[in-house]
Amino acid sequence: MPSHLRDLLGDWQFWHALTVGALTVWLLAKTNRFWLMTALQRLAWNAHGSVPFVPQAGLDQIRPVVNGFVAVWLPIAIGSFVCGFFAFHAEAEAESQRAARGQDPPSGPEAATANVFDGYREPSTMTRENLADARDTLESAAEATADDDAAERLTSLADQLGTLATRDRDPDHGRLARIENALHDLEESTEDVADRIESAHESVVAFRETVEGV
Repeated sequence: MPSHLRDLLGDWQFWHALTVGALTVWLLAKTNRFWLMTALQRLAWNAHGSVPFVPQAGLDQIRPVVNGFVAVWLPIAIGSFVCGFFAFHAEAEAESQRAARGQDPPSGPEAATANVFDGYREPSTMTRENLADARDTLESAAEATADDDAAERLTSLADQLGTLATRDRDPDHGRLARIENALHDLEESTEDVADRIESAHESVVAFRETVEGV
């Protein structure tokens, strides 16, 4: 399968658009069924004689065609919604795992598409002290913990928060939520510095409350 087609089928925004389109077609067709039948009958009569095998069909012959056309769009909408639901959660899970490992979000065409849908977020007028505090706290926790794996993850999260605290625009809720999830996991698995991780988590939550959007 071509990579661009695979990317399209894994994009929940594509499935969302298809769901909306299919529902729109279904509603329009369902509420304008008689108009569709009349239009198809007129088309068949105009084509009869000039186009081979086109009959001079009556409404009784056209009705099953229109009913089938109307019926097919609701299952398409439902199927698209289900596919979009799973694609969205698969993408969210993958990004959560990337955040936990300290990897940056995808770049290139995928990031450009996300920016189109998410919109540009203007820089915050605040100094983002909460993110800076969370970074410092996680750096301290990374130095204090006896768990090498946790220390690596804490350092990675501290670096991410440091970048978010100084860049030109506010982070989106999705990025902050992924960091919160990673911190929550570390709170439960790293008991010797759990209080510091919890403090950093609270700082991230406090900052997120100032960010616009859901």
